[in-house]
Amino acid sequence: YVDPIGRLTLEFIRFIRCFKPEIFVMENVYGIFSLKINGKDVAAEIDRILKSAGYDLKVLKLSAENFGVPQVRRRVFFIGLYKKSLNISEKNVPCSRLYYTVRDAISDLARVKALPDTEKDMHASYHVTLRGNPKSEYQKKMRDSEKVFNHVYHKPYRIAIERMKYIREGENLYRARSRIPKDLLVPSAQNGKIHMNIYRRLAWNKPSPTIVHVRKAMLIHPSYNRLLTAREAARLQGFPDSYRFFGTLNQQYQMIADAVPPPMASAIANLVKNIINRLK
Repeated sequence: YVDPIGRLTLEFIRFIRCFKPEIFVMENVYGIFSLKINGKDVAAEIDRILKSAGYDLKVLKLSAENFGVPQVRRRVFFIGLYKKSLNISEKNVPCSRLYYTVRDAISDLARVKALPDTEKDMHASYHVTLRGNPKSEYQKKMRDSEKVFNHVYHKPYRIAIERMKYIREGENLYRARSRIPKDLLVPSAQNGKIHMNIYRRLAWNKPSPTIVHVRKAMLIHPSYNRLLTAREAARLQGFPDSYRFFGTLNQQYQMIADAVPPPMASAIANLVKNIINRLK
């Protein structure tokens, strides 16, 4: 069995073998190195199949915080060059070497009210004005729009808000469990089983953890007992304020979570550009 989303990797490889582009880039999560299908190591199989198709393949293990993104996000990039030697490593990817925190990213955004309707379509009418002057160099880079779009969040159930009150800055539900009344814990936690990556309150002075679907993972604002807004999540991914997301708020959260952070994508694009120029 192959998960339908995971099958996209197989489809991508099929397209490469069919069309044989001169160069390709494929991004995936770090967990691909521990993934097995039918007893076979997936990363090793990708390497074998693409090399047999004529590609010199390099695997780059990169983390977003090294590219000026205020987020710890480890990702893997497979880069292949057809019938030519590809002499690259992580050292060839131009890093920004700028270290940004959650405070650098979102501390200028105004307080907002929750959106009660989880399926309401979010379009241009939803915006707020930025509050005051930018408080960091990162905010100056992000503020390329007079208005901020998508700065809204889902209002969780009351019990979820009550749980949040016990979670300190930088903690998750697991670390806070001893302070939370048992009647507020999720059923699995009452039995001693708590997922490590849910109900995470971000820390102001550190990069954020990996931005996943905000509502599913319950990513909490550093100071307020609420979820991150779509715009706050986008800021933490490196999207400038002029970039607008459409669809339901759930869909916006998913699009933001699935994206490669733009500063990181730009660094990979520049690497590919340099490779192509070298081949001319």
